[in-house]
Amino acid sequence: MIVPLTALEIATLVDAHFASLLLFVRQWEAVAPEDVVQDAFVQLLRHSRKKGKPDQPLAWLFRTARNEAITRFRKKQRREKHEQQLCQERKEWFEPNPAKNLQNEELVKALEELPGDRREIVIMRIWGELSFEEIADLTATPKTTVFRKYQESLDVLKTILE
Repeated sequence: MIVPLTALEIATLVDAHFASLLLFVRQWEAVAPEDVVQDAFVQLLRHSRKKGKPDQPLAWLFRTARNEAITRFRKKQRREKHEQQLCQERKEWFEPNPAKNLQNEELVKALEELPGDRREIVIMRIWGELSFEEIADLTATPKTTVFRKYQESLDVLKTILE
């Protein structure tokens, strides 16, 4: 017979050990230590309902919080490594093209003058080579609105660059 933890037992564990678990998790520089500890308690509750109360709930919590913190820390390290690699590979938004008279800096400055949503549309359409339908799906905007914003943005860019 499965005997889950009672609400009082969970509340007692939270009151007595949340702070120590938080201190324990912070050593891995987790993205959000409070979330890790909270997730450990949620997992304890789920485990308790499915398989019954662990023999040593506090040890179970520490192990679960440790595993989750390490997982999140590793994910954070991988993400930061990938972001660094991407930054090193692409220092500029655009590849230089000697055949064009337009300087990269001029184009970047002109794009920065566009509102964020319009800049995204232009970049996705021209450099991402996405269709208007794909951009509309991605931005949750009607296709006709995407097309209109794209055309208006090109007009603005043309004015800025002339």
